Amino acid sequence: MYGYEEREEKVIDVKQYIKWVLLGIAAVFMLVIILGSFKVMNGEEVGVRVTLGKVSEGVSYGLSSKWPLISEFKIFPTTTQKFEKKSAVYTKDIQASEVSYTFTYAIVADNAHNLYKKAGMAYEAKLVVPVLDGVIKNVIGKWNASDLVGSREVARAEILETLQREIPAEYFTDILFQIIDIDYSDTFEKSIEEKVMAEQEALKSKNKTVQIEEEGKQKVIKAKADADAAIAEAEGTAKSMDIEGKALARNPQVLRLRELDVQLKLSESAGHWQTVILSADQSKSMLNIGNGK
Repeated sequence: MYGYEEREEKVIDVKQYIKWVLLGIAAVFMLVIILGSFKVMNGEEVGVRVTLGKVSEGVSYGLSSKWPLISEFKIFPTTTQKFEKKSAVYTKDIQASEVSYTFTYAIVADNAHNLYKKAGMAYEAKLVVPVLDGVIKNVIGKWNASDLVGSREVARAEILETLQREIPAEYFTDILFQIIDIDYSDTFEKSIEEKVMAEQEALKSKNKTVQIEEEGKQKVIKAKADADAAIAEAEGTAKSMDIEGKALARNPQVLRLRELDVQLKLSESAGHWQTVILSADQSKSMLNIGNGK
């Protein structure tokens, strides 16, 4: 009798244990169901609801509900996206080069569900990168390599304009494109360097020639100015002498005064007084200017 009651008590304990296990499993399952029924998108993303492979219309923001276990949200960023890439291209004159660039874009958030239908989550690889590679090859292929070295900004602007036209505007916006570098072969870069150096030397020689020509012009101008000054001085002296000769012819006493002045200066330089005879127009005058001893 005692053994039977013990066995019955053990059976009850097992049933209770199984009951609690099943209740725990049910609770966990309900928790998963509840948690799986909601999704929170932050302010920098939107969600596209997909239920058993079917894409729902529109996008979801913030706290959104879904069917547990059979639905999921595909998350798309609403902030600006940026990536760096390299493309191997050929120039017009068949110079191999590698273009390193950055590409910036933003997804049109309200149309993310159609973007997912079009390309899934591999939208960059399917809709952006192929267009990028094609446009870069086409634009770079219009330029000779030597011309492209100094016209990179012009090429960049053309690439950007073409990308903005060819990348689907219903899915992507705020498109920007920047060239980081165009890498040529070592042989070509050396030839470009030599060409630039030759052009700089030619420009330097040209500037030197211009300088020499300008200095020659300045010398000619100065010589002409000196000649003009000498002529003017000679003409002034001749005119002065002519005026002076005419004045002496009209007034002979002026000559006598000048002779007197000359004699005075000579006597001062001799250091003693002497008698000087002045004459002018066949008339004579005698002046005793003394003895300086």
